[in-house]
Amino acid sequence: IAGEFAKSTGPGDIARLARMAIEKGYKTIVAVGGDGTINEIINATADSGIALGIIPLGSKNELANMLGIPDWQIACNILAARKIEEVDLGIINDNVFVTSASIGFDNMLFDLKRHNQTGSLAKFGYIAKLSGIIRGYKPVHLTLDFDKKYTVETDCFNFSLSNSAFYHFLPKVAKPQDNMLDAI
Repeated sequence: IAGEFAKSTGPGDIARLARMAIEKGYKTIVAVGGDGTINEIINATADSGIALGIIPLGSKNELANMLGIPDWQIACNILAARKIEEVDLGIINDNVFVTSASIGFDNMLFDLKRHNQTGSLAKFGYIAKLSGIIRGYKPVHLTLDFDKKYTVETDCFNFSLSNSAFYHFLPKVAKPQDNMLDAI
């Protein structure tokens, strides 16, 4: 595999590097990182026809796992074999996503959990913050436009669009290649 190596130096840099690769005529970009890195590249290259290779080094690696790329060794074998898989993209307010996007209560819980400390005093603080969020939570107003063919307007507690097994209690197996998103 021949190419050029470029390293991100800060926020927004990954998208800039991806656009530079397109301008240079590259046909493939290999992302070495996690879901955040991959998301930035996908948003910068969505309509370019460029192939995206993934070497997962993040903490969760949702997209890589969904595509059967659990570690860097398998990723390198897939890259060397030039295995290409097309996946569906979702778009929310000009932001592209592959796995899932949520708005509402789940996001508040995710942010709270992400900043949670360990220890018994921290658990008390977490419960106190959670209680405050629950008491003050107001529904989110959404207007959903599905391919300019069907529009829904509603207030909701939580809304997620998923292209993957984001919610494991769903009755069907979500596939990122079935031309469908699950609206939950």
